[in-house]
Amino acid sequence: MVSLSQFANAAGPQQLFIANEESVVLQFLCEPKDFRYVVEHSNPSDWRKVAECTFFDGCWACEQESREYGQRVRVYMPVLVNGMTYIWSQPVGKGSGIQGALTYLKEHGTILDTLFEVTRTGSGKRTKYTTIPVDNGTPRVYTGNVSLSKVTKLVPYEKQANFYKKRNSE
Repeated sequence: MVSLSQFANAAGPQQLFIANEESVVLQFLCEPKDFRYVVEHSNPSDWRKVAECTFFDGCWACEQESREYGQRVRVYMPVLVNGMTYIWSQPVGKGSGIQGALTYLKEHGTILDTLFEVTRTGSGKRTKYTTIPVDNGTPRVYTGNVSLSKVTKLVPYEKQANFYKKRNSE
């Protein structure tokens, strides 16, 4: 079994980053039903400081009246790029990189039988990803199991206020 947590370092799992106006060819390592879908909150002054929403156990960010710690739904997907395993995270919605893969899934019943080219355009809130199937090679045979259980941060309620308010420089 291959666990993506084995690729983690002190800063967390190795994330796939696609620069503006660049493309990568990737292979999904599991079907969308096995992706990890998470409701998250982030620090408004540091968008990289993200943790899962703990609504059912009490969530400090949800309790804030200003809603500056707004919720977002993200999907975490294990992918293979140039023989290296990465976690690719995307928002769920229009312009997300997952949309092309879901269209392919509807037509073919699987996303594991092809490679996809993902192109990023734009920046900030105008970022858009285009994901299209490509015929430039055969996907690698992948027989491992992928665990996505530890790719997100879960902060206990009593530590959330400090986590969200504290800046990285402090």
